[in-house]
Amino acid sequence: MTDCQRLEHDLEDAAKRGYVLARDKHFIGLTAIAANIPTWNNGQVGCLVVTGHSRDMDADRIATIGEELVRVAKLMPYELGSLRAVAHTLEK
Repeated sequence: MTDCQRLEHDLEDAAKRGYVLARDKHFIGLTAIAANIPTWNNGQVGCLVVTGHSRDMDADRIATIGEELVRVAKLMPYELGSLRAVAHTLEK
């Protein structure tokens, strides 16, 4: 993207939705939807991403997936203890 106004508009839209969308931006035919995983102190620790064929992702499907990603990402900090336990189990 080379247009600063368009970039600002995309960032504002992403902030309102709670997820970012990249449709045919890096690879034609690929859509990526991502939501930040928050920390307890309002930081970000990573993100959850769903990718798929653009032909299968209409606006309604993108919105549904994006909204679900946001809900799941917000739950991730609550699962930290469980994730640590799984990681330690897998290391053995």
